[in-house]
Amino acid sequence: MSFKGAVRARCPKGCEEGDYEVWSFVRGDQSEDLRLSVLAGDLNLVRCAECGQVFFPESTLVYYDLRSELIAFVFPESYRGDEVRWRAKMKEDYGQMSAALGGETKALGEPLVCFGLSELSAVLRSDDDLE
Repeated sequence: MSFKGAVRARCPKGCEEGDYEVWSFVRGDQSEDLRLSVLAGDLNLVRCAECGQVFFPESTLVYYDLRSELIAFVFPESYRGDEVRWRAKMKEDYGQMSAALGGETKALGEPLVCFGLSELSAVLRSDDDLE
């Protein structure tokens, strides 16, 4: 099951902040449409209600795909400068997630950390090419 959440964001043109619905947890092995959206690089693309500008609000995403034996934590590109902090956060969150999933994640090993959806898209394309 995949999950959406709301984030507060301001469009790049400086319009009023708004609440935008984004995917926060995607089961790529259960939703081909969401997997294809990640591949296309348009997952969580939103449109500003005020000016119509299309943009990606800063949000994090966990991508989970047992079929591809992949779990990835996707952080906004702007978080790259503080990578050590975000890797530590990922390890903490992954421990909690593993406990909640009852060990289902053990076969997946260490999660992949990506900064920006394009990094995850490249990994999925590479996996598809190998198949």
